[in-house]
Amino acid sequence: MTENPVRTDSMAFFENFKQPPFSKLAWLGRLRAYLSGFRYSSRFAEQDGPKGEPPEGGVEPSNPLHDYFEANTTGPGIYKWRHYFDIYDRHLSKFVGKDVHILEIGVYSGGSLGMWRSYFGSGTRITGVDVEPACKTYENDHTRIVIGDQEDRGFWRKFWAESPPVDIVIDDGGHTCEQQRVTLEECLPRLRPGGVFICEDIHYERNRFSFYLNGLASELDRVAPHEKDPSQPGYHLVPTTPFQTRISSIHRYPYLVVIETHPRPMTTLESVRRGSEWQPFLLKESG
Repeated sequence: MTENPVRTDSMAFFENFKQPPFSKLAWLGRLRAYLSGFRYSSRFAEQDGPKGEPPEGGVEPSNPLHDYFEANTTGPGIYKWRHYFDIYDRHLSKFVGKDVHILEIGVYSGGSLGMWRSYFGSGTRITGVDVEPACKTYENDHTRIVIGDQEDRGFWRKFWAESPPVDIVIDDGGHTCEQQRVTLEECLPRLRPGGVFICEDIHYERNRFSFYLNGLASELDRVAPHEKDPSQPGYHLVPTTPFQTRISSIHRYPYLVVIETHPRPMTTLESVRRGSEWQPFLLKESG
């Protein structure tokens, strides 16, 4: 793997100031849009709107991960934000009962290793990565513990040379921006098709890793050069970028991001029409 394959938005921002004036104006426009969104979200609580309704019957739906967490009053500890459990279940339930390989960075007291095995089933293979050698004590027949620094790209090169691809990566390690960035860049390409990458504990609104994620998400919106079909008004067939080919979605939650990959590579994005009645001005504009 190459060193630093993805540059941060901040690096690109300052490099663009070396370019002609129109490039500077484009970046200043993006900065203005970001600040506008930041201001709106900061005052969002002042807005009037519909209030959330309680669940039917007044009982929250059961979540096996949350249930396991609450019942874990003795033994190896688990340290999680409560709202994570619904997010886990939303994105990871498709792996339950399957031969799944999960990589968790940040073993700590070992409690989550048992939680994942209980949730996914007996076919689960778990690999834990931690910088603390004492975490080796949690290794057993179905759990492998590897000691290493998640910020060290050399460690990851050696790790992947000895490890098969994984279905799920959960980064609950050191939580610094650089640790999170290196871990994402070294692990995301190694996910099996349909795999899920989760990074936890992205705290504070000016977090540099959060800015980095904004840069990743913008790539999903890229429109590559393409040709229109004159015989089909409004038709577009757009080739995907390498990132769009592999990455299906990026989900942001409080303190957490979920990145999902396509089960099969998506090589094109197609815009088509169906129907027989159209507003004439729309047909003319898009033709």
